Amino acid sequence: MAALTVCFARAIARRGFFAGDPTVAAIVVVIAVLLALFIFFPVGKALIAAVFDSQGSFAPGLAAQRLLTEDIWGVACFGGGTRCGVAINSALLATIVGVGSTLLGFVLALVVQRGGQRYSSVTRLMSILPIITPPFVIALALVVLFGRTGIVTGLLDTWFGIPRSRWIYGLPGVTIAQLLTFSPIAFMILHGALAAISPALEEAAQTLRASRWRVFRTVTWPLLRPALANAFLLGFVESLADFGNPIVLAGNFDVLSTKIFFAVAGAQHDPGRAAALAAVLLGLTMLAFWLQQRWIGRLSYVTVTGKGDGGLPAQLPRPFRLACVGTAAFWIVFTLSCYAIIMTGGFVKDIGRGDMTLTF
Repeated sequence: MAALTVCFARAIARRGFFAGDPTVAAIVVVIAVLLALFIFFPVGKALIAAVFDSQGSFAPGLAAQRLLTEDIWGVACFGGGTRCGVAINSALLATIVGVGSTLLGFVLALVVQRGGQRYSSVTRLMSILPIITPPFVIALALVVLFGRTGIVTGLLDTWFGIPRSRWIYGLPGVTIAQLLTFSPIAFMILHGALAAISPALEEAAQTLRASRWRVFRTVTWPLLRPALANAFLLGFVESLADFGNPIVLAGNFDVLSTKIFFAVAGAQHDPGRAAALAAVLLGLTMLAFWLQQRWIGRLSYVTVTGKGDGGLPAQLPRPFRLACVGTAAFWIVFTLSCYAIIMTGGFVKDIGRGDMTLTF
């Protein structure tokens, strides 16, 4: 197979493709073959199950029934009902997480890049730390903190008389867990984008007597537009594909990832329904990619200079800077609290039930 692939690549190179370069042709053809074998073929084979019934017969009408059911596209929750379809739930969750993770990553990147050097290293470390943690671990930490018998829930009940509840199970809990999990991705994208902005452009705007707000709005923000769109796209897609956080915290808030899993591994074992749900998930992902491309447009977002930049980035407006620092400080304290729960749980008998007896 490998020999045939290389021979084919050399043959098309001789016909003039890839500028007649057999090395480039071989690389492109090998990558295309690998993608076809290990991505497109298995995904296509899984999705094609949507048009077959349980007996293996071809039934295209059944695919439409599977795709257009109320439990996928229902919007009863917007009209006084209790639940929406899994596609609506997933799209709502992914949109909130995409926007929220992008804003959090943006704030953290601004604090690290332009909030002063005093605490930038600590902020950078705490901004990236959650990316190395398995998602379900963060979800369990949130349950220990905010569950019905959680530490914070118990303190609020004792000190302020706020009754215990299960608010963490559902959209709020999954949103918080995914923001903790995916904000580091947005931070890394936006941190690099901020570092790449030429200080000379911002200095030129300041020499023309532009205020800090105007420099940020007319110079810094437009140059960050592609990075913001990329951060939102990754947050949106990662939220759709996330399984660990919803399986722990979703409760009655059904999402596509868990529904697909239970359609295959659950008692119902319906590969056709799983394929239909997977097609919806793929469609939402492609829609997000299309919207991202539409928002960026066909413009080129680059800065061209004739020499290296030695200037300093423009200072943020003071109220905006204080708001960013405050938000970053709150988020870092919250992140540290989750990790403190994780570390403490490794040395006590049952932190979830309040048994803090050491195990050694």
